[in-house]
Amino acid sequence: MKALIFFLLPITLAFQSFSQPRSVRKLPHPINQSGYNSYAPYISFDGNSLVFLNDFTDDGTLALQYSKRTGADWSDPVALPRTFSSMLNYIRGFTLSPDGLTLYLTSQLSNGVGGFDIYSCEMKGGSFAQPANLGMPVNSKSHDASPTIT
Repeated sequence: MKALIFFLLPITLAFQSFSQPRSVRKLPHPINQSGYNSYAPYISFDGNSLVFLNDFTDDGTLALQYSKRTGADWSDPVALPRTFSSMLNYIRGFTLSPDGLTLYLTSQLSNGVGGFDIYSCEMKGGSFAQPANLGMPVNSKSHDASPTIT
């Protein structure tokens, strides 16, 4: 009986440690700043690029921000051009490629294939190029939105 208890006790303790919720860590300054609101963060698969919406802007409206991590520190968020933020029709209508060098957006522009379409912009020289419609077969005559990379 003692052998069974010594066998089951470590298994029980191990199960409890794996089933406990992980602690939530707040991203440090400059990503989180008091007095500003941040929404809908998306981090690249490699963990080194982050896009999110916030109201760090002069007029307090939401703008899409981009930040890169080097080591343990995040760079100051860079606001993407207003055309990017005005393109967003969904709060979570954007994502990053696994390496963080391509941004995918949802928009309803006049050059679209259907209603809402998915656009991509590649990082060039430290900033994202103008969004390009991905066309068919990614986009259809219907609404295509909220891209996700798996």
